[in-house]
Amino acid sequence: MLILLIMLIVFCFSIYVAIEAMKNGMSEKNWFIAGMCFGPIIWPMFNVKRKMALLKYTEIDSVRFNA
Repeated sequence: MLILLIMLIVFCFSIYVAIEAMKNGMSEKNWFIAGMCFGPIIWPMFNVKRKMALLKYTEIDSVRFNA
């Protein structure tokens, strides 16, 4: 029963990560597979990659103001 619950949590998390990746213009298939393999452990890595993608697309031909 516990294993089934863990598998359900991992599956739901992988779907959530895939949806978040799709909303941010990232490859949802790769993040879905990573979520299925590693579960919630990939959340910090996902946030870092999302921030890097955002900076990559906003730095071109724009001015950045540092506070």
